Amino acid sequence: MILRQFAGAGAGAGLRPVKSRLIKGFLIATVLSSFTFVAGPPPALAEPSERALEPQIYPERGCPVDLVSIRSVLEVDPFGAPLACKIYTTYKNNSTKPISAVKFKFRFVDAAGKDKGTFHGGDNVQVLPGMTRAHKWRRDVALSPVISGLKIRVLRVKFGDGSGWHSIKTSPAPGEEPPPPQPGAESEIDSGEEPGIGRDPQQGAGDKEPGIGRDPQQGAGDKEPGIGRDPQQGAGDNHPGRQGDGEGAGLE
Repeated sequence: MILRQFAGAGAGAGLRPVKSRLIKGFLIATVLSSFTFVAGPPPALAEPSERALEPQIYPERGCPVDLVSIRSVLEVDPFGAPLACKIYTTYKNNSTKPISAVKFKFRFVDAAGKDKGTFHGGDNVQVLPGMTRAHKWRRDVALSPVISGLKIRVLRVKFGDGSGWHSIKTSPAPGEEPPPPQPGAESEIDSGEEPGIGRDPQQGAGDKEPGIGRDPQQGAGDKEPGIGRDPQQGAGDNHPGRQGDGEGAGLE
């Protein structure tokens, strides 16, 4: 109606293109409004699967912190490659003083026990004597594809009074006292070997049994003591008491 009035007033020719565009826009909007567009949810990303990682605790005599429980899992991609490692620990303050901080040493190993990466994890929360504390870490960098186990030990403990304790595997910090001597030391996190408890210090490295009652005069390659042997016997002569004739060994 309004457009017709404008057209009658002398604007007719200039308003026809505008009228045409308005009608087309109205028709398009009417048609589109009759359709309902439903946007579906985005495709779900595959969640990484988890694989248990066998933990191994290495305690030390005199350590004021006791690892009560530990669980470790690897997040792996669809091809089995590790993406991250999650470590859940619960530890207890076994000392008579409040603990203000604890530092742990974690080492990834392969099936043969070889080192595949080491890192330190700390927890700076006060733990009163006799109390427990749960903490977790997540490691997502520099993970070897052959990781199959995890070794853990307490590396340092700091008390509320400023004193501290440290592992035999690290040097003391100011205010820390060296750990007491460890006869029959606990197993090593670095080598994974058990100590030789009760081994005779005089025993040779390659000798499986101590040489009890062995004749010190016996030769290294001689299986039985040389009782009554003729010192003139040749080295290659297998018959005792017979002198070598200077020819090749074993020749008559």
